[in-house]
Amino acid sequence: MMTRLRLLSLILPAILITPVAQALEDPTRPPDFRVAPPAAREVREYSLDSIVVGPDRRVAVIDGIARIEGERFSGKTLVRIYPDRVTLKEQGRTRILRWKMPPSVRVSP
Repeated sequence: MMTRLRLLSLILPAILITPVAQALEDPTRPPDFRVAPPAAREVREYSLDSIVVGPDRRVAVIDGIARIEGERFSGKTLVRIYPDRVTLKEQGRTRILRWKMPPSVRVSP
């Protein structure tokens, strides 16, 4: 009798705890249902308005603000300014902004 009581005292807690430990499943969920991956992080678009490259200075106008090489803004670093593009770095990722020359203005005769 005592061994049955000991055995029951060992098995009974395991039986009672097991359903609590299991994850609850939705009985109405379709069998092929998959959880959607986390939403992709939104990439902010920057406007490269102008670039000035001279013998002793390099300036890029990004979103209307003049910036120089090495400057940090919005979690990004302006790494390098070229005559036609700039290189930004954020969290180890490199991003290139290209300057699009505005169309020439024609003058009518």
